This record gives sequence, structure tokens and C-alpha cells, in this order.
Amino acid sequence: MKTYREDVIGALRTVFDPEIPVDIYEMGLVYDVDIDGEGGVVVQMTLTSPMCPAAGQIPVDARLRIAALPWVRDVRVEVVWDPPWTPERMSEAAKLELGLFWATTSRSSRGTRELRLVVARGKRGAR
Repeated sequence: MKTYREDVIGALRTVFDPEIPVDIYEMGLVYDVDIDGEGGVVVQMTLTSPMCPAAGQIPVDARLRIAALPWVRDVRVEVVWDPPWTPERMSEAAKLELGLFWATTSRSSRGTRELRLVVARGKRGAR
């Protein structure tokens, strides 16, 4: 039997950043899903960057998709920036879709963090 959490995750898997052919759940943008016993849903999510051109639309789309579930009474989508999103949060399926082998962070000899993306190929599949 499908759970309410699975319903919410299924709805979130229909929300895409228009520039990325991977849904927000597989991208690792969804940090938490909380469901109360009365049909209330709270989702904590982030975006790949505060400067994301779709920053105003993605949370609205997520809220509307969840609100369309027949048992949902109330939805709140909170955009949080801590912890910041990194490519390590992507599922293996998302990395494959985007053609990434892996993404790593490391400390440079100067003590700064470096983000390295190792790209298998420049694939950008269609949704």
C-alpha cells in the first residue's frame, strides 16, 4: 500500500527546474517532508543557487503539485539555504542523466574548498 510520504515524493518528482532535465527530488533539493495526521504537509527544500532564475517558480510548482493530492489539506514549502546544496546530494540516476561520474569537494593547498565535477560527456537528455 502506498504511503502519504510516497504520494508527496511522487508529486515532487513531477517538478523540474526548466534548465535541468532532472526532477527536484532526484537533484537532492528536497531536504525533508513532514506530514501530520490531518493532511498537513511541510516540505523543506533548497535550490541549486540563490540566483537560480526559477527560484520563484520551483517552490510554487512543488506546493501546487502536492496540494493536488486528494488527502492534502494544507501545504507549506520552505526554502532553506543551510545546508547549502552541493552536487553530492544528487541521486545516482540524476548524475547519470546529467552525464556526471561524480562530484567531489576538497581542500586546496591554500585551505579553500574546491568543487570538482568530473563529466563523462555533455549529455542533456529531454524530459
